[in-house]
Amino acid sequence: MDSPSARVTRSKTQLPRANTALPSPQFGNEGERCFSPLDRICSTHYAPVRLHQTATKSQSTKERVMKFHPLNASESECLSPELAERGARGEAEAQFRLGVCYANGVGVTKDAQTAVCWYRVAAEQGHMRAQCNLGLCYGRGIGIESDGKEAVRWCRKAADQGDALAQRSLGVAYEQGIGVEKDEQEAARWYRKAAEQGYADGELCLGICYAFGTGVEKDEHEAVRWYRKAAEQGCADGELRLGICYAFGTGVEKDEHEAVRWYRKAAEQGDSTAQWRLGLSCWTGDGTAKDEREAVRWYRKAADQGDVDAEWCVGLCYANGSGVEKDEHEGVRWYRKAAEQGHPDAQHTLGACYYDGIGVEEDEHEAVMWTRKAAEQGHASAQFNLGWSYMTGTGVEQDENQGLRWFRRAASQGLPEAISALKKSETSTARSCPIISRSPAYWRPH
Repeated sequence: MDSPSARVTRSKTQLPRANTALPSPQFGNEGERCFSPLDRICSTHYAPVRLHQTATKSQSTKERVMKFHPLNASESECLSPELAERGARGEAEAQFRLGVCYANGVGVTKDAQTAVCWYRVAAEQGHMRAQCNLGLCYGRGIGIESDGKEAVRWCRKAADQGDALAQRSLGVAYEQGIGVEKDEQEAARWYRKAAEQGYADGELCLGICYAFGTGVEKDEHEAVRWYRKAAEQGCADGELRLGICYAFGTGVEKDEHEAVRWYRKAAEQGDSTAQWRLGLSCWTGDGTAKDEREAVRWYRKAADQGDVDAEWCVGLCYANGSGVEKDEHEGVRWYRKAAEQGHPDAQHTLGACYYDGIGVEEDEHEAVMWTRKAAEQGHASAQFNLGWSYMTGTGVEQDENQGLRWFRRAASQGLPEAISALKKSETSTARSCPIISRSPAYWRPH
């Protein structure tokens, strides 16, 4: 295999084409920056909620509002004639339990509408947990038509009685403006009420507020304090976020071993983002022994849940035979999964595979389609490759103005190939320069 710094002559164009094969984390001999998945992964902080990604990611604040009160262990009787009789007599606690039984199909056929009926009769008697569950049914449209205002009304009744789940859910409503005017300070106030009762999800949400200055003054140390409280109760999202804080030294002294410890806790609970990050740690050897096979194992666990970053990483591993037997076709299959979810690196890489026929039949039109998707999301290397396609008429009608436009967009992000191409386009001898192209170089981690 040629090294990333190798050069070959192309007969098709006199402009340098950006790396259209798989990215490399190395530098070429001439100082060109090659692209690595770790560039993006390790240079940015984890977002407060990853709503642009699939529901199999760590639950976002919005998704967490839909947790319901279950029955406690001491209440976990199945629906029985006695329980039904107590409910019919108007006993609020029995009515609530009947609602939970119907909601979950415990001892009876699952029936969301009947569950709502039982929650309502209990809630109207002031039963706190029934009020909360009824509010959540309205919020999600389970067994009844969705109604944000009714959701807030019933959750507030429960929250005012001190129900921590309702308090946290009311905080989400204020943070996102669901059924009430958006008010981040009010959201933080309700999160705090839940957190101060030791409710893990309330602690997590309050930590997120401090991490990003949502409704409170930004304070990374305070964020870590609340994340830790949630994590110590086994909250997977709290464990993940605490691990990320240790990994980056955000609000706490940097400690990669401690980061891995918390990632592992969350990963073992099935959190796909934690599984992906644990895979990265195994891959790089940061905070744990370097082990490509173990990295692939964790990537695969996350990818099998639809984690878009992990899907891309699994594709890279198959394409390079890293930690798994090399299989370029399988690599393309995983790139496609991530690309179809809008992952710009995967779109760029899939486009590169179509350009060069790596793991798939060469198809310039398909290459341009995927490259454009990545370029329109701001992917600098894809922008350059799209410009190259326009300049050479590869997979698209030749249009030098469009080509230069995409070169400029890539150059504005500091891409050396684009800057060089623009300089050459300003000289009369540019078209007679030797044709230079980086040879296909697979992504290889350090």
